[in-house]
Amino acid sequence: MKTILKDQELEDYLAMGKQENLEFLDKLYHLMNQLNADVVDYQGLKAQTIPPLCPNCQSKNIIKNGTQQGQQLYICKNCGRNFRITTGTFVYRLKKKEKMLDYIRCMLEGKTLRACAAEVGISLPTSFAWRHRIISALRTFENNIDFYGIIEFEQLLMRYSEKGRKYKNREEYEEAKKKKQRKVAVMATKDRSGNMLFNLTGFDKVKRAQIERILNTKISSNSVICSNHNEELKNESTRTEKTRDSNR
Repeated sequence: MKTILKDQELEDYLAMGKQENLEFLDKLYHLMNQLNADVVDYQGLKAQTIPPLCPNCQSKNIIKNGTQQGQQLYICKNCGRNFRITTGTFVYRLKKKEKMLDYIRCMLEGKTLRACAAEVGISLPTSFAWRHRIISALRTFENNIDFYGIIEFEQLLMRYSEKGRKYKNREEYEEAKKKKQRKVAVMATKDRSGNMLFNLTGFDKVKRAQIERILNTKISSNSVICSNHNEELKNESTRTEKTRDSNR
């Protein structure tokens, strides 16, 4: 496994602000390309900044246990599980791992599955599998996102689609046609620090209970909440702010 950054460079990164972090990560991507590093090397870099946890019991009580194919192995002193830094991550047992960084870049540029596959040099089924693997990994970050300061809410209504689905019978097809006439509701939340979260809430409009869940778990008590035209969002935001004022 390649050494990408020195310890002092990692300490400098942890002390940076948000914008400096973005610039640092952009430079890091180019540096990893120059070193022919891959996503497994990135997981090794991540382990230097965030100590790995046991994938079985989530214990921090782990020790190094040799290497295998250039990757650091660990053993959990709590449950005895042997694992490597990629165990439980989206790169575990990933083939063609040297192409994943470029694939992520294509995804961030908004390219289609076919365009990503053609540019990176993988098949369309692999492109489909990788995209879902990445999206699934991103969902795990949702619990770590919190909002502060001025926070904006917006409801997005999108067309429902089951493109590519094969129907077993006529009844299933007719049921799908009814769904296509409905809209899927997505609740978008963003603050001025750049934190952003999109929650798929279901069909039709965002419900009050769904708004409450976001407001009560992810927003600090001294935040200012803004919303545009959606009355449900406005009413719930106002009610929450009054409740906070009365509790102070």
